[in-house]
Amino acid sequence: RVLKGLGEAENRELAVELNHARRHLDTAERRRLIEGELRKDPTRSDNVIAKRLKVSHVTVGRVRRDLEAKGEVGPTQ
Repeated sequence: RVLKGLGEAENRELAVELNHARRHLDTAERRRLIEGELRKDPTRSDNVIAKRLKVSHVTVGRVRRDLEAKGEVGPTQ
């Protein structure tokens, strides 16, 4: 679904949200979504990502720490 007045990035964000909302994701699929969001913009807070993906901020924090330990995303301050 494409809405008029939205840019390409905004349409992509909307697609992720709508797709996530209609699907029942298992743990591994949710983790991949969280990892993708963190890689795309690691400066966003755990709470913002959690709200967007409808997961716990604790889960996002755990995934963030794992990615930071592997050096896949930089540490946040």
